[in-house]
Amino acid sequence: MPTGPEAALPAPRLHAVLAAVRAMNAATDDAFLPTVLRAAADLLPCDSVAYHELDTRGPAPRERRQLVEPRYAGRGAPVEAYHRHLAQHPVFAALAGDPLATGTCVALSDVVAAAGFRRLPLYTEYYRHRRIADQLVAVIGGSPGRTASLVVNRSRRGFSPADRAVLRLFLPHLQQALRHRARVARLGRAAAGPDA
Repeated sequence: MPTGPEAALPAPRLHAVLAAVRAMNAATDDAFLPTVLRAAADLLPCDSVAYHELDTRGPAPRERRQLVEPRYAGRGAPVEAYHRHLAQHPVFAALAGDPLATGTCVALSDVVAAAGFRRLPLYTEYYRHRRIADQLVAVIGGSPGRTASLVVNRSRRGFSPADRAVLRLFLPHLQQALRHRARVARLGRAAAGPDA
């Protein structure tokens, strides 16, 4: 049984989490991450959802992989500005110096005031073009020097305790699905032999 804020979630939101988990686990390998992102978007009112893998070695985090749903949400923003200013991201910067624990859900609005965020070149040169005013970042996990996260984007500030509770309920299922798919991939490579 859920405890804490999760226990207070209304039945429709709990059913939505179950539906998201079912859709994610039924997805083929090629459709897995897009399905995860669409499921997360169904769970939380938002403008877009992204999956990020960051290389946290070195003085600043670097993007290894990014996927955004809906795909059109990533258009129209200068991506080179995002990479150039990623170290300014108030949440991602924490992953380099003092890594956030797996399962952590933290919003931009938790760590920086709206005015401070809007002054960052990361905002003026990138997020402003995507109309992103706030993000809820959920740390999925990773390995030394590499962190994966699910990021919910909104054009308005603020995430409720219920929003965070829903994401925290979904996150362990996503982590388990990723571990399972990684194990299956390793078994497939081992079964194929060294010449595969």
